[in-house]
Amino acid sequence: MNKLILVAVLIILAIFAVFLFNVSTKAARYCWSYKEAECKTKLVCKPFYEYGLTCDEDGCEEGERFKECSQRF
Repeated sequence: MNKLILVAVLIILAIFAVFLFNVSTKAARYCWSYKEAECKTKLVCKPFYEYGLTCDEDGCEEGERFKECSQRF
């Protein structure tokens, strides 16, 4: 009985791993095209920021700005 439960758990884990792999490989193709807000809402995508100066007609200020969206896993 214990072996049957172990086999069932392993099968469930294998299915979950395949699903996660498919989702993450799809994200690898599409994460880069997301804007910051979209990137933050995707589980498999991670926003990266760069620190520096941004200038406009009001002057310059230091801070972070969104650079790119890449795969989290």
